[in-house]
Amino acid sequence: MRKHAFIASLLLLAAGAALAYWITQVWSYTMDDSYITFRYARNLAAGLGPVFNESGPRAEGYTSFLWVVIMAIPHLLKIDAVLFSKVVGIAAIVGSFVVLFLFVLRTTTFLGEGQRLIFAALAVAMIASFPMTAIHAVSGMETAVSTLLFAAFFYACALFMERPTKRLAIACGLLGLLLGLARPEGNLVVVVAFACMVFMAPPEARRHLPLGIVVAYAVPITLYFLWRYAYFGLVAPLSFYVKVSGAPRGMGRVARYLFEALTVPVALGVLGMSKPSKGVIPAVVGTVVFCLFFLYPAHIMSPAYRFLYPATPIIVVLASIGLARIFVHLAREESPSAPKARLHRRYAPIIVGLIWLAAVAPLPARSEIAASRAYAGGMERAHIPLGRLLGHIGPLSAKPVLAIADAGAVPYLSGWQTIDILGLNDAHIAVTGDHSAHYLFSYHPDVVVLISKYPQVYDPPPGGWQDPCYEACEANHMQKVVVLEFARGAYYLWVYARPGSQIARAIERNAGSWLGVH
Repeated sequence: MRKHAFIASLLLLAAGAALAYWITQVWSYTMDDSYITFRYARNLAAGLGPVFNESGPRAEGYTSFLWVVIMAIPHLLKIDAVLFSKVVGIAAIVGSFVVLFLFVLRTTTFLGEGQRLIFAALAVAMIASFPMTAIHAVSGMETAVSTLLFAAFFYACALFMERPTKRLAIACGLLGLLLGLARPEGNLVVVVAFACMVFMAPPEARRHLPLGIVVAYAVPITLYFLWRYAYFGLVAPLSFYVKVSGAPRGMGRVARYLFEALTVPVALGVLGMSKPSKGVIPAVVGTVVFCLFFLYPAHIMSPAYRFLYPATPIIVVLASIGLARIFVHLAREESPSAPKARLHRRYAPIIVGLIWLAAVAPLPARSEIAASRAYAGGMERAHIPLGRLLGHIGPLSAKPVLAIADAGAVPYLSGWQTIDILGLNDAHIAVTGDHSAHYLFSYHPDVVVLISKYPQVYDPPPGGWQDPCYEACEANHMQKVVVLEFARGAYYLWVYARPGSQIARAIERNAGSWLGVH
């Protein structure tokens, strides 16, 4: 036991070192979308409610109400929201490691106590070695918190299936509520898991379930949905309307997540379900339904499998069970004196270790890290300095208006009234698909920021939604005051302003010092 505990400790130290290393590589990475949530959170902290603009029609451009509430904390305390989001993200990832460790201990009771410690630590080391884990820990998005809640909810369900009590039923309901507030699709997962529990739990245990399902989850989540419908006037967040309309199916992304990023864990997970315990069945069914949900629609922006990542700890739990079953098969004793059996026992840990390395080695670590670092560099060159510059222009006679598709860092840092050209933060565009110049320019934007593939030749993103705005800028003789490089030869911000205006002159005058453009 002492030897096993020592090995498990070494694996956990290795997991911590791996996570810390990857975090240092991607620390500067913060998604532009995270600033959207920060803007809603800032307005919530200011007493304006969860709104994108201080005035005008309300828009529900965020998809995680829980993350908006959490991110209101640094704005109330007047501390750096970006740093706060990274600290909370890392804490949530570490918390998911703890749940993962306990979950594997609970589901590998067919092993000896010391062996269970090793396999639980091995599971933590596996997920910590994935570069996408560190990416989501520091991205500024709700992914890390969703991952923790996803794992904690299913762990609570497993505990209830083994030892049903009122407290565990309430814990399942409250964790399901938080998961549903963290991600809309989390409610689908929770409902499916509860259905499994109702169907599989023994009759004497079912009397506890109404406390968790109805009182702790169904009533609060229903009240929340009634409030948000009354507040925003729409059934779903705006991202649903934008992404469902004409979006391609997500089969390719789900397949790449399961069969490229997690090939060996998924294969081991299938093996681990050869003799499933009742406790893990809600987790298995819920995870399958979760992945099926993303077959349609395909989400527009999903770096490092952002939307699918919360399922990773459960997949690793199943992989650990499968790996443990392989170990038991290799190490079994057919007879005390059988040389073959002793050989199996001697080399079983080595074989298991090689399988674990195979689970981690194929991951495209360099490409994931390189892409995140390149993204961070683009933000530092384009969106962040532009937002800060616009925020420092003044004093102005009226509240300036910005029109932009990347409606994250620039609107948040500038504080300007903003119309989201894409529609993720504009209910009219999201619901009607109206990207007309008449609508966009009815707000009389002072600055328009467009996306082009090239710095000199206009080559917009696919879909044609940006073209009316470009044509209106040209027709109204707006001045292209600066072009900012996000990604060389692939992504540039074209910044238009009204010719001769105070804002246009300020941007041109400060292009060198603020934007690094000469």
